[in-house]
Amino acid sequence: KCSKDLEPLASHQLSNKEEMLCLSTVSAEDGGDHIAFAGGSAKNVIAYGINAAFALTSLLEAHSDSVVAIDVTRQLLPIYGNSSHLLATCGSDNAVKIWSVLIAGGTVAIERK
Repeated sequence: KCSKDLEPLASHQLSNKEEMLCLSTVSAEDGGDHIAFAGGSAKNVIAYGINAAFALTSLLEAHSDSVVAIDVTRQLLPIYGNSSHLLATCGSDNAVKIWSVLIAGGTVAIERK
């Protein structure tokens, strides 16, 4: 099949007023949960379950300007409590922020570190 004939596995959309600027994906340690983190012009970061039809959680006004870059990685050593991942976001506000992320049982919890 040509790529134009393929259908997406899941589709999510930010609010009508927000332009998506960045995206990063990760899977839980057990490989069961696949999460996409999206950021955009409305200063928010939203976590979507790739196999779900809804947002799992969001960071409203994560930055004071557009979120332009996101990266997420597994924590190999438990530096920040029981979090399983670290999320780094960069905004047009010239700030880089690190967030502690716990992905377990189809849920996502995010804390600022």
